[in-house]
Amino acid sequence: MRRLHGAGRWRECAQLFDVGGATSIDAGGATITLDKASNFGSSIALKGKGAWIVNTSAIVLGKSQIDGPLTITTSGAISQVGVVEVTGNTTIAAGAT
Repeated sequence: MRRLHGAGRWRECAQLFDVGGATSIDAGGATITLDKASNFGSSIALKGKGAWIVNTSAIVLGKSQIDGPLTITTSGAISQVGVVEVTGNTTIAAGAT
């Protein structure tokens, strides 16, 4: 499992992620912004003040806690394998079901 931790605003904007295994991103009290077309091939667990994820294939959400808005855009289906708690608005755009 890949784990990414950050303090302050967590953002990857220069490059996309291409991850084959499970991923856990813990931004603490910061917002997670992955607005480049990344590919999370397995499950992704998120913890942060808010999250904005753009994915090029199907995405599987693991146990996640978002203390703010959650936006997911993917060209594939969206599913979940864990409880996803969101205190803000949730926006989901999936390319396939």
